[in-house]
Amino acid sequence: MQLLFGVSCSAALVGLLLIVRLWVPLSAPFAFIFPAILVATLYGRWPAGLAAMISGIVTFAFFILPSSTPLSFTSASVFSRGVIAAVVGSMLLIFAEIFRRTVAGNADARDREIERGEIMLRELEHRTRNNFALVASLLDFQRRQATTPEVIHALDHAMRRVHTFADAYSQLGSRQSAGGEVDMRPYLARLLDRVSDGLFGEEIKIENEIAPIALPSRKAVAIGLYVNEALTNCAKYAFPEGRGGTVKVTLAMEEGGWRLTVRDDGIGGEIATTQSDKGAKNGLGAILFQALAMQAGAKHHVSVSQEGRQLDLMSDG
Repeated sequence: MQLLFGVSCSAALVGLLLIVRLWVPLSAPFAFIFPAILVATLYGRWPAGLAAMISGIVTFAFFILPSSTPLSFTSASVFSRGVIAAVVGSMLLIFAEIFRRTVAGNADARDREIERGEIMLRELEHRTRNNFALVASLLDFQRRQATTPEVIHALDHAMRRVHTFADAYSQLGSRQSAGGEVDMRPYLARLLDRVSDGLFGEEIKIENEIAPIALPSRKAVAIGLYVNEALTNCAKYAFPEGRGGTVKVTLAMEEGGWRLTVRDDGIGGEIATTQSDKGAKNGLGAILFQALAMQAGAKHHVSVSQEGRQLDLMSDG
């Protein structure tokens, strides 16, 4: 199709040349090849342009020139040359303007489509945030109606997970130009504030050192859930019987990727091995941590000592 288009462009220009020759002596017939090459290349890419050039040269060399008067710039009038130049220049101008308007029209259509998509995306994000708020409200209502401590704790945990998703979507709504990435510093800061109010008393201090890192939303949500689960385990196992201490959450860039660390100075040692690791080394907790690590594109590691317990989430690159 490209070659056929190129030959067609050349044939059209040859026909125009034959018409012009009825009124104006030929002084530069090969000049008519250039508009054909231009049009064929602009609309049919380089194979069409090459076909137009070859077919045009062959046509002029073997069919047009032999039947014309011999070319001589001394015999052709200035008027003839001017007409030829004007015709060829006008054709180039017209074709270039048509192409410019076509490109501009396509760009406008693309911009309108992008704007329409952004409006739909904002509407979807707004509805999604409303849905998260509705789910959180229903869970809070059920929690206030519950009387069993286990049920209250489970509903609190579910609410924190919902808020983790909601915060990520809020970050996406404010960073549309960043290609769907989430700023981890404010995202994790809000998560830690909410968790500290709901899980820990005044005797436990939560510290954080979060680097200004932006990550894709899927990884950000996984990291948020990972931190939520890690802090829940700290609250359940690391500080029994009103024991005080410190939990520090760190997110930093390293060579080859990022590293998240959740470290506490809780009971550690033998008790930590038998209790705190229930949620991280075996059973459902291990499956959850590994699944979140996989979603974040990272590796999960737990270390326990007499000084406490540390969870590391290290990106694969």
